[in-house]
Amino acid sequence: MATDRSEVLPILNRFHVRLTALYAVAVFGVLGPMGLIFYHLGVDQEIEALQQRILTTTASIASGLDIDALRSIATPADKTTAAYRSLERRLEAVSRADPEMRNIYIMLQGNAPGDFIFVIDHDRDRPEDSAAIGDHYDGSALAKMMLGLERPSVEDRVTVDAWGPSLAGWSPIFDAAGRSVGLVGIDVLGRRVEAAQRNILMVCAGVSVLALLLLSLA
Repeated sequence: MATDRSEVLPILNRFHVRLTALYAVAVFGVLGPMGLIFYHLGVDQEIEALQQRILTTTASIASGLDIDALRSIATPADKTTAAYRSLERRLEAVSRADPEMRNIYIMLQGNAPGDFIFVIDHDRDRPEDSAAIGDHYDGSALAKMMLGLERPSVEDRVTVDAWGPSLAGWSPIFDAAGRSVGLVGIDVLGRRVEAAQRNILMVCAGVSVLALLLLSLA
């Protein structure tokens, strides 16, 4: 007995739908993990580049500091001194050379563990938010900052505050006797990390849309 074509087509259509769905599960089962790996690799690469820039720059600044000149800058009135102005020009030059370096500061250790005293706080974008000379800062709860008293140290991940994403790092300041007496710190804007995140997500979304189009035509 001949099979009615009208009965065969629904069966084929159902098979085609199931086969397409199976393809879709297989394709996205591969694309999902691959996209996640690609995302993390791309973002981690940008973070590592920022970390290296911070470590290099803080160490460079710290290595050329005059400890006696730093100790002579103790109150806001010292902003008019030659020592302060020379320091300010140096930090401004670093900031101009790398626009992502939002905030550069130098602090000396206070009397208590984790207590730091600002010598200079150069904030290019928000100078009104800069700490005043002599202001104290409690860094005792910041493990990476405290490690920066011994060797160059940088945060592992980008953090987000009121001014956007940033990555911070520090290098120690040593006196003539080799004692750690303070820190050079830098906050670097994480715009490149944000851009990398957006670009990778756009690529992953584009690949997913293309895969859906190809599956719909199958």
